[in-house]
Amino acid sequence: MKPTLRPAEDLGEVFEAHQAELVRLAAFILGDRGTGEDVVQDVFARMHQRGHPVDGDLLPYLRAAVVNSCRSALRRRLLIRRHAERHSPCPPLTAEESAMLSEDRR
Repeated sequence: MKPTLRPAEDLGEVFEAHQAELVRLAAFILGDRGTGEDVVQDVFARMHQRGHPVDGDLLPYLRAAVVNSCRSALRRRLLIRRHAERHSPCPPLTAEESAMLSEDRR
């Protein structure tokens, strides 16, 4: 008979067993291994905080959670990129442009 484990120990075993596969999935979606590792760690951290029961096969649940977190990360990236483009400083004016601008202002 299998000894009963606390949820934290079960979750640790699940993390060790599936972490590499989930990081590869996240890195494929995001195009960045470092961010993929962060996403996977966040998924496991949220599971631990919520006291998610570790029973049955968690791999489909974990895959879905990682994919959804990757989508959120991609949306954040896009939002940051759009915001940065909108508020990027204008390049300095050339001598010709500033002369034309001063002529227009007269």
